[in-house]
Amino acid sequence: KEACERYSPKIFFLNAGNVAAAKIKIDPAAAAGADLLAAAVAAANRFPQKNAVIVDFGTVTTITAVDKDGTFLGASFIPGMGIQSKSLGLASDNLFQIDVKAPQKILGTSTKSALESGVFFGTYGAVKYSTEKMIEEVFPEGAIIVGTGGYVKLFEDKGLLDYICPDMVIEGLLYWRGDL
Repeated sequence: KEACERYSPKIFFLNAGNVAAAKIKIDPAAAAGADLLAAAVAAANRFPQKNAVIVDFGTVTTITAVDKDGTFLGASFIPGMGIQSKSLGLASDNLFQIDVKAPQKILGTSTKSALESGVFFGTYGAVKYSTEKMIEEVFPEGAIIVGTGGYVKLFEDKGLLDYICPDMVIEGLLYWRGDL
């Protein structure tokens, strides 16, 4: 409630129409999600003059490329960890939805630990490969990898991310509005 009272006089919508066309390199530019654009704005401000690959561990795990000039170049999507858990539980009579966590071992010794391991390490592997491939294809000169989103803390100290910024989308909106 406090946040609404504080910011409601300044409510606005961030979309491709608010961002200069030169800053979005996807076709059509209007298809760029506001969350992806906000994270790109945050990356451009937080890490000026650095190429960045942003991994947002949310409902959908998004992996986006933002160049050193702040241009949103595109993205890759994989199912988020919560969606994976839910899908496994719905798709099989013998499986069930689990609370997502970071297990210590990859080998599950029960159905529950096997599900936890598969969701976590499957996401880890997909993100590791995708970020490496994106850097190879888009930023051969190198890029930082920045993690954000609801599940990002699970990947802390796992060697996958250079920086963890849990609230990048909110930061991007605040930068865009001039509040940071």
